[in-house]
Formats: sequence, structure tokens, C-alpha cells
Amino acid sequence: MEQMTRATGKVRLRKMDNFMDKLAQKFSAQEMIKANSQAEAEEMKRLQLQVSEYEKILQEMRKLNYRNTELADKLDRMIGDNADKIQGMKEDEQRLIAALRDLTDEQTRNREAEIGRASSASSRSARRRTGSRQTWQR
Repeated sequence: MEQMTRATGKVRLRKMDNFMDKLAQKFSAQEMIKANSQAEAEEMKRLQLQVSEYEKILQEMRKLNYRNTELADKLDRMIGDNADKIQGMKEDEQRLIAALRDLTDEQTRNREAEIGRASSASSRSARRRTGSRQTWQR
């Protein structure tokens, strides 16, 4: 009987060892599952932070793009306004050039008239002097 008890005890020990091994494996598997879950949760937090940062950057880029568009529109309007002003200045310049030509032409005509009068007066004066000499010579 003693042998049977020993055999039964060995079987019981083996069963107990197997049970303990299975319990240890199960416990280790649960710990691994828990550790993996924690690692996934931490990775998820990290990714959420990264996405949040990307969204902030995208929002800033949108603001800058909007501001850039506003400035480009303003610059286009300014260029258009300046083009109109330049055109107006060119027209004013053409009017001033025409007025200057007219004035120059008038001054030239006046000079020519003065020269003509001076020449006529000089000719008359010379004729008079020549006529007076002729009178003296007679």
C-alpha cells in the first residue's frame, strides 16, 4: 500500500507541478497582455499628441496662407492703382509737352517778328542815313 501511496503521491505531485506550471504560464500571459495593453496605450497617447501638434501646425499654415492671399490681393489692387496713376501721369506729360511746344513755337515766332522789325528798322535807318548823306552831298 505504501507503494501505491507513493505512486499516488508522485502522480499528485506531478499534477500539482503541472497545475503550477500552467498557473505560472497563465499568469505570465496575463502579465504580457497587460504590458502590451499599457504599451499600446502609451503609443496611442504619443500618436494623439503628434496628431494634435500636426493639427496646430496645419492651422497655422492655413492662417498664413489666408494672410498671404490677403496681401497678394492688396498688392494687386495697389499695382492697379499705380498703373492708373502712371497712365494719368503719362497723359499729363503729353499735355505738358504739347503746351511746351506751343510756347516754344510762339516764342520763336515772336523772336522772328522782333528780328524782322529790328531788321526793317535798321534798313529804314540805313536808308535815312543814306538819304541824308545824299542830301548833304548835293
